[in-house]
Amino acid sequence: MFDLGQIKQLRKVLGITQHSLAKKAGVSQSIIAKIESSSIDPTYSKVCKIFESLERLQKHEELIAKQVMAESVVTISSTASIKEVISLMRQKSISQIPVLKQKIITGLITESSLLKTENAKTLQEVIEATPPIITPTTRLSAIKSILKHYSCVLVQEQGELKGIITKADLLKAII
Repeated sequence: MFDLGQIKQLRKVLGITQHSLAKKAGVSQSIIAKIESSSIDPTYSKVCKIFESLERLQKHEELIAKQVMAESVVTISSTASIKEVISLMRQKSISQIPVLKQKIITGLITESSLLKTENAKTLQEVIEATPPIITPTTRLSAIKSILKHYSCVLVQEQGELKGIITKADLLKAII
């Protein structure tokens, strides 16, 4: 069953116009506009054409991690104090920080983990497991699936941290 509400979202994720989608699907641009605004109930055959085109486009033109990641990743050493972590989060207006030990990712500190363990004395008491690590060429559809379960993903290439992708980064890419 098709969800007509997904057409606009998928089109935006792919970064294509209504006109471009219409051309690839063999329908008029006004049909796409009317479907997206919920002002018509399209025929099944037109919907099939549109979703088939979106699927083809996703496979060939889907955004990848390096196109949506934040390249300047704020990290903190595993030897830092909780006070330093909180200060850095405030200063940078961020809610999570990857923890590094000699350039190796050892975990993640989040606002939630800090709040859950308010009486913690060391960073090791509040550190969460390392978030998923992906390559710069990981497709947006895979990233979206991962972010349903995690607050962020880290982008790494040849053992070097290249970026971070949060749900906010994903929203920027879609809109």
